[in-house]
Amino acid sequence: MFRMQSLLGLLLIVAQCYANIYDADEDYKEDYEDGWITGKQQEEIASIYLGKRAVSTNNEKLVSGKKYNLERRLEPGDVIEVHGSYGDNDYRYSVNLMGDNGDILFHVNPRPGKGITVMNNRVGNKWKKQVNAELPDVQSGEDFAMKIVMSDDCYQVLFNDAPLSQDFIYRNELSLVKSIMFKAGNNGFSWKGMTLNGEHKFGIDQLLEKAFEETVANLEEIITNNVHDQSIKAVKQYANSTQGSIELFQWRMLKKILGKNQIVDLDDSTLQWILSNKETLEMLMTSGDVRDDNYKEALEILVSLINVDPLIKTDPLRMRLAVATALTFSISVPSMAVERNSIDWMKRYSSYLQLSEEGVLLEQFYAATAWHLRYVVGSWQTDEELAWARANTPEGCDDAASMGRGPIRGMVRYTGYNKDGVHLSQESDFYYKLPITLKTLHMIGGVCGAKSKFQAGMIQAHGVPALPMGTIRHCAFAWWKPERKWSLDYHSDTWADSKTHTPIQYSWRRPGYYFLMMESAQSSFAEYRLSEKMRIAAKVAQPEDMFGLLEEASTVCPYNFDVWVDLKTAMAVPTLKKATVQSTLLPVLQRAKEWQADPDNDDNIALTATVKSENFVNATGMDNGTKKFVAKSTTTSGYILLEFPKAAKVSSVYIKWWAWSKSKHYDVYAMGSDGEYVLVKTQADERVEGGKNPRSFLGGWEMMTNKIKIEMRDGRPSKETFTVIHIALWELIIKGRLYDYGAVSDGKPVTSSELSTGAENLV
Repeated sequence: MFRMQSLLGLLLIVAQCYANIYDADEDYKEDYEDGWITGKQQEEIASIYLGKRAVSTNNEKLVSGKKYNLERRLEPGDVIEVHGSYGDNDYRYSVNLMGDNGDILFHVNPRPGKGITVMNNRVGNKWKKQVNAELPDVQSGEDFAMKIVMSDDCYQVLFNDAPLSQDFIYRNELSLVKSIMFKAGNNGFSWKGMTLNGEHKFGIDQLLEKAFEETVANLEEIITNNVHDQSIKAVKQYANSTQGSIELFQWRMLKKILGKNQIVDLDDSTLQWILSNKETLEMLMTSGDVRDDNYKEALEILVSLINVDPLIKTDPLRMRLAVATALTFSISVPSMAVERNSIDWMKRYSSYLQLSEEGVLLEQFYAATAWHLRYVVGSWQTDEELAWARANTPEGCDDAASMGRGPIRGMVRYTGYNKDGVHLSQESDFYYKLPITLKTLHMIGGVCGAKSKFQAGMIQAHGVPALPMGTIRHCAFAWWKPERKWSLDYHSDTWADSKTHTPIQYSWRRPGYYFLMMESAQSSFAEYRLSEKMRIAAKVAQPEDMFGLLEEASTVCPYNFDVWVDLKTAMAVPTLKKATVQSTLLPVLQRAKEWQADPDNDDNIALTATVKSENFVNATGMDNGTKKFVAKSTTTSGYILLEFPKAAKVSSVYIKWWAWSKSKHYDVYAMGSDGEYVLVKTQADERVEGGKNPRSFLGGWEMMTNKIKIEMRDGRPSKETFTVIHIALWELIIKGRLYDYGAVSDGKPVTSSELSTGAENLV
């Protein structure tokens, strides 16, 4: 836990370490001609078919200035009902029934500031005589319903079922109405949704909206009941439970959607599965930020992917790939070749899935989390370019460890001028107006930006996470190496001086050290997820309880940057007692001083463990090798389970095997805060020394644990007197540190001031 200075100090340490439109009358002129829409906007004009089913707006508020096309002609007896919400004295909004050539066949313009409704039509770019009617009493900021009834000879308009004092006689044939367009002001007014003859067509369905709001409110009430007047331990247990996980992440996601005046159809069976599946929901909410909180868009993509490929529900790799695709493409991913074009997310998912099944991709793809895979599927290159990249990767650079080598970026000639002397500042002419594909970069060249983007794209083509990174006056690239670490290459600066490019999605903030913090969070996935759930729980906590929950969340996973941001706010709560902060901080600072004095003095915590085993004898305790065998097995497989008296942070594992009885294959599992085992190391991670009596050296891991399980198989037999031993551990040393469960801040990467000498003198 940190006070403000400590929090800011932590971030510095981490950085260093991780190196409208107006109304139609005599007062206002508005242009409703088709020409007022730009070329790009014309491409976005919705095509809503009232006679079929409405999918284009898909339960989000209506878009001002967008034409919604009617499939069939209107006829007497039809009723259009529109829902909206008033702004303060705003009269710059209207409903417009449109004909051909920009003609407005009926224009309804409520003006609560003047207490009237203006009705008119415009044909041939000329407004006709307007009709004014009294506007029924509607309060500013109030939701309302407007009905337009098509009678035999006129439009009849009602507000909240109260008819206007005037009707509007048809001035054009009703059958000429081709589309409807909504205009909204700029003071918070919004059109929500529309129905035709009682059937929801587009915009937000009012019944679904009410049900959605009730769902969010009910979830908040449930969470509140599990947080208020509860101990930190009880809240942590709730957050760690399956039900708590689902409720917390459901509420967070649905509240974000509601906050954007959007809803989703909670009756959709696939969406119901997503929202009730703990692993899927947790993956969605802990695989990096969603830009602009586009969770609705992400959910819609994931629903579509699952409907096309139901195996996503049962195949972990498919699920990670699908979640990565959904989160990444919740905003448009531009093509580098032609920026106005976007990458097709369905094609991108299908392409990488097929390549993974064909065994074309490198090992990083299969080990990546959904967050890592966002930097694969988010490639700016089209699938055709990525195929070209795989076919043209230089020999010797196409394996998992060599993708970052120089020969790949050497395929792009470093030059600021093309062969005709055109400077790169005139990019279009520099590349001869060609699409800027990987092949174009290879043929013509460029400077550091071209070389880094080229190499990132070449790496992504093989399923390896990569992205270009901007540094001071330079462009580098980062890629995820086989040892599951990010490397910043072709650089002249450090991670602390790097930033992601603007179009690239990032977590928390753009500087590179935040990127590495998320990498650490992802490598401690169980802790990160629990930390995030506790952070969400703190949002409904009583103000004076926020600090304790967030402090515990920062202890569970100190790499969750959002927790520190919220903790800063919680520390400003007036009712928070200074003594509470001090009593929490002091043990941490005192222990930090001890560690700073001797940072390498990790203990052999295996000596403290209670040991259980399967198929091993003499595995009752660890005594640093004074026994001949720590453990031995006469079978070819078995496991050893070590349970520590406190939470442990492991820095290294050392195994000395007896004779030739080394396990050919083994897996090391650590139990996370959620009570589930996580694979942290395998024999592939070891460094081995010696032939007979070999020694295996393994690094540590970030995740805190209280249990370690080593599963061994395929032992090599050695003879001991008359007994054949298949697996034998002569010595097992696990270096690390133990933390008291009661000291909630133990283990934080903090730096203390020497002036902090007591509870009343913290600095």
